[in-house]
Order: sequence, then structure tokens, then C-alpha cells
Amino acid sequence: MRENWNRMQGPVLQFSDDDEDGEFTLDEWLNLNSFVARLGKEFISFGLWELRNGLEGSRIEETSVPKAVSNTRILVATEWIIQGGRGLLRESLSNALSYEPGSGNPWGGGTLFHGARGFNVERWGFWKRRLGEVQLRTSKAHKAPQRLLESPPQPVLI
Repeated sequence: MRENWNRMQGPVLQFSDDDEDGEFTLDEWLNLNSFVARLGKEFISFGLWELRNGLEGSRIEETSVPKAVSNTRILVATEWIIQGGRGLLRESLSNALSYEPGSGNPWGGGTLFHGARGFNVERWGFWKRRLGEVQLRTSKAHKAPQRLLESPPQPVLI
């Protein structure tokens, strides 16, 4: 499973259905994350990485990443909240993954989040605020992906 996330470290996901390089289309990446988010604690670190990619990185208008990729990253983060929100909150309340010696900084924040690494209440609050900002911005632009507009952040994001 980990090798799939290692392949997706760059800013570009494959747009075509040509699978020669073993890359994922945007829909395949969203579907894989939706599935993995339901698997539980063993894969929760993937959720942290996807929430960082979707909500903690530079704002869409500030990046050179294609809009379809940015939207997919936001949708993937939303999917993690919807499908794995209880586990993510539980890990945040217990400060999971806050310290792992000799591991580099795999649990660190993105460019917009400067708080402690790993899961924690501060980061949970940041995700909650950012998801609200993204939903407000996309709903005003009337270009929001339907899943983002349908997602219920308040009941899940206590």
C-alpha cells in the first residue's frame, strides 16, 4: 500500500487512462483514498498526508498545479474527513504521530500550517477552518465539485 503513496509525491497525477507508468488517474486516486480511509488505524498516516496535501498546502490560486489536481487533493482530504473522520479525531485527541525519532519529518505540516507535527487538536482545528474556507470559496464560485458541497463538515468535525 505504501508504494502507492510514494509514487504520488509529485504535484501531478496522471490525467489519462493510460496506465503505462503505474500512475493513477484523478478518479482512481480519489477512489483509492476513499477505500483506505475506511480501513482504520493501520492506514491513518495516509490520511495525515492527504489532509496535508489538500488543506495545508498553498492555496489553489497561488500554485502552478493544474486546477484539476488541486481540486482532487481537496476532494481526497474531504473524503478522508467523511470516511475516516472519527479515527482522525481520535488520533488528534491523543496526539498520535507527534514524535518519531530518526524519521525526518513525514508528519510535519504543509506551507500553511506551522503547528506541531503529527495529529493534534491544533491541526484538527486548522483542517476544520480550511475545509470551511474551501467550501465557502468554491460554493461562491459555483464551480465546486459536488462531493465537496455535499460533505457535512460540522457533524463530523466536532
